[in-house]
Amino acid sequence: MGIVETRRGGGAILARPPDQIFPGQIIRRLEEGQALVDCLATGSERDCSLDGKCRLKFRLIAAEQAFYADLDKHSLASIAL
Repeated sequence: MGIVETRRGGGAILARPPDQIFPGQIIRRLEEGQALVDCLATGSERDCSLDGKCRLKFRLIAAEQAFYADLDKHSLASIAL
């Protein structure tokens, strides 16, 4: 991801300045392919008796987007110092 560089012999440092690293980027990458809930999974074969009637799934999608949007506003520098 270009966030951490390892050093020969051990150790690691940030690959970019902390004001250029955003937690939203990191969490998106770590959570890639993981749905917030089963019914949101791409290609999910789980049957849902509420499908077509459930309004919760759209609220969960909106909440997840708001979560990432907020994380994207703050750099590692702004939250670590």
